[in-house]
Amino acid sequence: MRCKVLCLFQHFWLAGNVRSVVVGNYSPELEKLRIQPQIYFANAYHANGIMEGSAHYNF
Repeated sequence: MRCKVLCLFQHFWLAGNVRSVVVGNYSPELEKLRIQPQIYFANAYHANGIMEGSAHYNF
């Protein structure tokens, strides 16, 4: 149950107008968010995915 609630929260957060990063080891449920231009899907896993996304957004 906890995972489903967290995934639902992630879905609503990522579907907003906020630049976001989805790391490479994401849950399959997030795949449908690829059409959102403000969401970057990193290839790297875990913290490395966050670093990749930060570089993508020039942070």
